[in-house]
Amino acid sequence: MSGSPTLEQLVDAWRAHPPRPAAAEALVDLLKQRFRAYEVPATLIPRSDYEMDDDVVADDVWKLFFITDPDTVNALVSPAAFDREKWPPPAEEGWPPSLVEDWAEVFGSARGEVLPVEEVGYRLFTSLVGKGMALGIALESRDGRIVDGFKVYGPSDLLADVLIGHISWEKYRATEENPYGVAVGDIADEDFVRYLRMAHVEGLLRPAAGNSAR
Repeated sequence: MSGSPTLEQLVDAWRAHPPRPAAAEALVDLLKQRFRAYEVPATLIPRSDYEMDDDVVADDVWKLFFITDPDTVNALVSPAAFDREKWPPPAEEGWPPSLVEDWAEVFGSARGEVLPVEEVGYRLFTSLVGKGMALGIALESRDGRIVDGFKVYGPSDLLADVLIGHISWEKYRATEENPYGVAVGDIADEDFVRYLRMAHVEGLLRPAAGNSAR
């Protein structure tokens, strides 16, 4: 589809040629090559955190990735999350006061604690994410072959959009048991429209016969 297709053209293309489920290996390669992500143990985030998080299915968490390359993170972070028009802050301004944190506080020594070694990585990660200096991605897969869910740790609509375009909302489709899920196939549903647009941007939609954009 060339030009800017209408929503009707996008949904027709989706119905005519539904994109294949997100292949795990290909999605991992995309994260590594496009975003300089690298894998860390999924257990770095405690299972109790996964279980309490409505945005993930704890039993389905498959892999965890971090992005810490400064240029990549700066390009992905949503400035509005830090109440700024631009990101990163200009060098002459320094980091906003809300992001300045004593590293001793991160590791607990400022409070007279000795942080258990198994908690250091998680504490460091959450601190970097809170500063806008890192992002994380948890991928969900039940078989290690197809990725059907994800969570982005850190404020990045851009990264989430790319993942939505590849993974879709199929896992969260509205059903009788889950009436508040995504109305997959309905262009009145904002989440489904978000997926359609990103699937198009990522080149995953083929035009329906006789219905190409002009």
